[in-house]
Amino acid sequence: LQIQLLTYTDAICKQEDIMPAGIFYFSLLEQMIKADKKMDEEQIEEMIRKNFRMKGLIIADVKIIKMNDNTLKQGSSKLVPAALTASGTINEKWTNGVKKEEFKILQDYIYKTIKDISKEIYEGKIDLKPYNKKGKTPCEYCSYKMVCGFNPRQNNNKYNYIDQKSKDEIIRKMEKEILVLQHIFYFVLNILQFLLHLLLQGILFFLSHSFLELLGELHLLLLLYLFLLLYLHIYLGDMNHF
Repeated sequence: LQIQLLTYTDAICKQEDIMPAGIFYFSLLEQMIKADKKMDEEQIEEMIRKNFRMKGLIIADVKIIKMNDNTLKQGSSKLVPAALTASGTINEKWTNGVKKEEFKILQDYIYKTIKDISKEIYEGKIDLKPYNKKGKTPCEYCSYKMVCGFNPRQNNNKYNYIDQKSKDEIIRKMEKEILVLQHIFYFVLNILQFLLHLLLQGILFFLSHSFLELLGELHLLLLLYLFLLLYLHIYLGDMNHF
């Protein structure tokens, strides 16, 4: 899946407060097929329809699958990337689907990815790091090789290797990264609540003590505040490696 499709879907879901049934690509190009001379017109049309079968990701729910293809009883759908067994359950081998909870993980991860990309753009990060998947790279057909100057033989030029992983492995990896971010968020939130508590204590002290006593107390509060900020800065810096 491309980031663009997930981004658009996530934006619509948040604006309308809805849960998608799936995200699909549909080709608008005229389909060309290799037909046998013995094939009749109906068989040729069937092959063309197969080429128009949408690709993407569907919510793994029988009701949702049948809503996308109301003619599907069993076997593979001619419209969406899903299939049903003879007993009416989802054929996981021929269905490219995820559970609702897993799609929520995808939405959270895409939001994180957009933030990361925005931060890199803002910081002017333009490292030469093309992907390498099973030995294939975009450099093979790139028209800007001379401008880019990427050379894997140089120490500072490295590929972004993409491992072949299953759908479940990818989702679990996304979930782990999101959980780390959530822990950071709640840690920072607790720190801010603690600092707010100290500030309120300082105000109450000011209202009930003399000015000279207040100066000593504020000095201690300031030191504690600086210590917490330093600790928070170091902690967040370490967490950036995840």
